[in-house]
Amino acid sequence: MLNAYVIFAGALLLYGAAFGAERVIHAERGTAAEALSSDREYELKWDTSVPRYYVTWYTGAGAWVANDFDVSSLKSSHVILSRLGVYSQPAWPNGRWDGFRIALYAFRRVPGERIWPEGGKPKSVKPSGPKGWQWFNVSWTLPGRHYSFIAGIEQYYDYPNCDPYCVDDNPTFRGHSWEYYGGMWGLPVEPPHWPYINHMVRVRVETGRTFPAVEPTSIGRVKALYY
Repeated sequence: MLNAYVIFAGALLLYGAAFGAERVIHAERGTAAEALSSDREYELKWDTSVPRYYVTWYTGAGAWVANDFDVSSLKSSHVILSRLGVYSQPAWPNGRWDGFRIALYAFRRVPGERIWPEGGKPKSVKPSGPKGWQWFNVSWTLPGRHYSFIAGIEQYYDYPNCDPYCVDDNPTFRGHSWEYYGGMWGLPVEPPHWPYINHMVRVRVETGRTFPAVEPTSIGRVKALYY
C-alpha cells in the first residue's frame, strides 16, 4: 500500500509567475529497470535510482517534467534514441494507469522547439504492469553526435484521473531537470516542504557507425555515463 501521508505544495517556476497546485505522496521502490538489449544500447540518467516522492498536478494539460541529456560523449556517427522512461505507478491517485504524452525538445542552455514527434502533437502513451520504470518506444535518430536534447513527459490528464511522475532521493539539485507550466519552461524551484526536485526521467540510446543500426546480437551492459 502507498503511504497515506499526503502533503500539498505550490509549484513556483522560474521565468514566469505561474503557480500550479500539486499533490504529493511518499514513494516506495518498484521494479528495477529492465536489462539493456545490446552492447550498443546505453541508458542516460541523472537520478539515483531511489524514488522519494510521487507528484501530480491538479491540471495536467500543459504540465511537463523533463531532463536534459547530451550524447556527444558516446562518440558515434549516429545515435538512435530508442526509448524514453519515467518512474511511475498505477495505485495512486485512482488505482489504474491513465497515460502520459511524451516528446523531445531541442536544448541549447534552455529548452527550445519540439523536435520529436515531428509535426502534429506529442505522442500519447499508456503504461502497463506494476509500479516502477515505464518505457515507451521512440526510435528516432538524433541529428548529429554532438547533440543535446530535452526528454519530457506531460501529465496531460487532470487529477485524480492521471499518473504521477517521481523525484529521487537526492536532496541536491543536479541542474538537469526542467518543468513546463503556464506556457513557459523553467528550472524547478525547491518546494518549501522538501528539497527533492531531480526528476526520474531517463532515455535509452543505441549507437552505431552504419545506418540502419546493426541488429544487436549480445546482452547489453549498463554504462554509468551520468551518475
